[in-house]
Amino acid sequence: MRLATWNVNSIRARVTRTVEFCVREHIDVLARRRARPEPVERRGDRQP
Repeated sequence: MRLATWNVNSIRARVTRTVEFCVREHIDVLARRRARPEPVERRGDRQP
């Protein structure tokens, strides 16, 4: 069994590339995590 993990911001925008990767690499299970910046990172602020 082949397993792959991926942190991704928008799976919808990359669905074609994701499927191609899974087929090419013979991936059985794809675990994904939505990579989301912390609110502080989004605003560009820094914590003291």
